[in-house]
Amino acid sequence: MAAASPFFTLNRHRHCLSLVGVMLATVALLAVNVAAVSRLKPFYLDMTEEKLFTLSESTKQVLSRIDEPITVRLYFSRQIKEKSPILNTYYNLIYGLLLQYIDFSSGKIILQLIDPEPFSESEDRAVAFGLQGVPVSESGELGYFGLAATNSVDSQEIVSFFNPEREPFLEYDLTRLIHSLAIPRRKTLGLLSTLPLDDQGSLGMVESRRWLVMDQIRTLFNVQSLPVILDALPHEIDMLMVVQPKNLPEKTLYVIDQFVLNGGRVLLFIDPVAESSPHGAETADSSFGGLSKLLEAWGVRFVPDKVAANVDAARRVNAGQGMHAIITDHVAWLSLGQDAFDAGDAVVGTLERVNVATAGVLEAMEGATTTINPLISTSLRSMRLSAEQFSSPLPEIMGLVRSFRSENQRLTLAVRVTGIASSAFSNGLPVDYNSENHHIKKSSNNIMLIIVADTDILTDSLWVQKQNFFGQKFIVPVADNGTFVLNALENLSGAEALIGLRGRGRMERPFVLVETLRRESELRYRARERALLQQIDSVQGRMRALERRETTSTEILLLPQERKDREHFRRDLLTARHELRAVKHALAQDIERLEGWIKAINIAGVPLLLTGVAVGIAMRRPLRRRRRRLAL
Repeated sequence: MAAASPFFTLNRHRHCLSLVGVMLATVALLAVNVAAVSRLKPFYLDMTEEKLFTLSESTKQVLSRIDEPITVRLYFSRQIKEKSPILNTYYNLIYGLLLQYIDFSSGKIILQLIDPEPFSESEDRAVAFGLQGVPVSESGELGYFGLAATNSVDSQEIVSFFNPEREPFLEYDLTRLIHSLAIPRRKTLGLLSTLPLDDQGSLGMVESRRWLVMDQIRTLFNVQSLPVILDALPHEIDMLMVVQPKNLPEKTLYVIDQFVLNGGRVLLFIDPVAESSPHGAETADSSFGGLSKLLEAWGVRFVPDKVAANVDAARRVNAGQGMHAIITDHVAWLSLGQDAFDAGDAVVGTLERVNVATAGVLEAMEGATTTINPLISTSLRSMRLSAEQFSSPLPEIMGLVRSFRSENQRLTLAVRVTGIASSAFSNGLPVDYNSENHHIKKSSNNIMLIIVADTDILTDSLWVQKQNFFGQKFIVPVADNGTFVLNALENLSGAEALIGLRGRGRMERPFVLVETLRRESELRYRARERALLQQIDSVQGRMRALERRETTSTEILLLPQERKDREHFRRDLLTARHELRAVKHALAQDIERLEGWIKAINIAGVPLLLTGVAVGIAMRRPLRRRRRRLAL
């Protein structure tokens, strides 16, 4: 029998070595993955601009304070996983985030993954917790995608259903839930309001639906409504929230004054035009006279008859009536972006957008002993408008745009007040006030206040939208108004652990350049549009006058010249309407052209740039080789 050739033997050995090499590489790869999971899990790279997948320092601070175990039960039905890829992806995101919570809590958070199958004990437990089920089959079976957490004393917090629309606020929702279970003691907030924020009004008004901002406040604070007439504050009150304090009696003002000087914290909302009032838009007058005395003692001046207008932050509204829609800017309804906020202040530094309506103006008084730090301000293209212009239900919005003249200065809408302050009641107690407490003439420590010159900022319509998802109603924030209020209260109360969680979400990010160019284009066309509208109104008025002459009496006949004039009026009317349509079309084309160019640059610019770089590198390689050959 012939012996095997050396060549065949060598190939066979090489083949065996290749198989062994592949097996060793596979084992090495598995070992590296196991080691990475066990040892390198806390290390990852988050390339998103907002660091959406990185736990904030505030969350880590909350997790480090957990003293006793917290059990988190994450419910996710298999039927939902199979039928909804979007919810399945969202579940993986939540699960990954909770794994980080476990790491930073040193195991104090215990995670349980539960598939609540229909008619099982786990489904009964999910229903008992209050989780919302959604239909997953024609037979009426329900699926669940929620969370229930409990601490060692059986306090519980739930997320009834994870709505993907709230993904930008996922970390806040989870950390707030953990914070509530880890630190169960809540501070008490005294609410003094002349607006119906809460179910039980402090003025004996008819009960109204609670504003959403109050629901959020109640998740973090015990809220106690206070009457307008106060002889003293209850001892359990830790801080005050005062909203539109009109016509307050002097002794109530004195109670607030002494509370502040004694170290009490106050969040104050005051508005020259309270559009959220149940009686319609109410303008400010002498009803703020007593409060002005308090503000001046704190070093702040409120201008009660002026409204802040700003062309850069103006919101788009429909100023037309009936069938005639006119989309324009409302210079007194503002949507304020990050440029309006003090980036160095924890209350507003992480906000992205806050909406206000007919807000007032706050000013620092000369010679004040306190420090006034603006939190929210307009841009330089601002002006003060008379509050009387907004007393009617339908203010002339187009007229506000036409009459706008920039004062070239920023207007302050919200401030933080700190420092040493003196009592507004320098002569002692009010006449009708009896108190056994010692009168405080001057604060021994720095006072702490936040004052906002708008109450409409609290209304639901300015910052949330209501949506329906699988038959369930959800509230989706479109601005950071509620976040701002909670930030302010937590900051004033000293519970600052959750502040870093605000404003981390995926908010709407418009093309800023497009928006600026749109405003400039619109200003060019609006003047011509106004002229044409005035021409149309004038021509229609003349035509109506001639038609009334012709129809009021059969004895009156139009003269030949008048008939010619009527025909001319009709032609002029058709011409003016044609020009008006052309102007509006040109405006729309300008805006669409600008948006098209910007989108094209954003979409195609990067690939073209990368292609150019790649071509450049490819062309340089032959050049380098030629140079080397020449060098040799």
